[in-house]
Amino acid sequence: MKLKIILALILTIILLVVARKTSMVRSVNQMVKKGGITIEHKTVPKKEGGGDAVISAKVTGIQSPENQVFLFYKIKKKKAEIYTDYYSTLMNSEKEESSYFKGIIPHQPKGDQAFYYIKVTDKEGKGLLTLPEPKNSEIKPIRLKFEGEVPGFVLIPHILAMFGGILFAFLSFFSIFDLKRKKISLQKSVNLSKITLSLLFLGTFPLGWALNWYAFGVLWEAFPFGKDITDNKTQIVFLFWLITLILVKGSFLSGDPQKNLFGEKTYFWMVFASFLVTLLMYLVPHSL
Repeated sequence: MKLKIILALILTIILLVVARKTSMVRSVNQMVKKGGITIEHKTVPKKEGGGDAVISAKVTGIQSPENQVFLFYKIKKKKAEIYTDYYSTLMNSEKEESSYFKGIIPHQPKGDQAFYYIKVTDKEGKGLLTLPEPKNSEIKPIRLKFEGEVPGFVLIPHILAMFGGILFAFLSFFSIFDLKRKKISLQKSVNLSKITLSLLFLGTFPLGWALNWYAFGVLWEAFPFGKDITDNKTQIVFLFWLITLILVKGSFLSGDPQKNLFGEKTYFWMVFASFLVTLLMYLVPHSL
């Protein structure tokens, strides 16, 4: 059992690292080059707390002092679900003759989003180079989310609960093979699934609601209340584990297998399916 716990712990850490690496809110380095001009930029996926969002870029190869670097952005208002027109602001060099430029996107209420891109223009305003680089004459701007600060007393328990939920999902998955080989009882496996469900409930709902409220000003944005990827995928995972345990409600609620709706074979495949859904959902890029 100790070996399985260690293995589950290692796999949980690996899964969460992969989820973090594929998150939609991580900064990535982008670079475009054309006609001797180069723009390098580390994306700003979110702005937490108060203050304006600062967008920085390194621009090299500008030959004429009449060439300028502009930041273009539009705002998507969360409550209205509409976009503003694009605004433009001149990006100023940090120091005289410096190749580092900064532009500002004014602070927005938490939950609102900005979509921005950077453009180098000549003296007539004609674009010389744009980041991100247009594809088929269309620019796919970089998304920036404005978020409130989430206090540690909400964020840390949320992370621990979700980490624990994944850890026990692995242990529940391992246990069904021991159950199949008659090494453990159905009740012991159900108890592991029960802990999985409890931790997922804690991290998804009371703590997830609190996190959403502090970060975005809303409690929940999963179906039918919204379309947020993170909220929807965590809700799906929770529902799969809940349905799994309802099918063995006797063992789940009272420890009486005679009251179960289905037997061990169905329970085996439901845990198998719930685990695969959990794995898949965590590999879907995180929106927070």
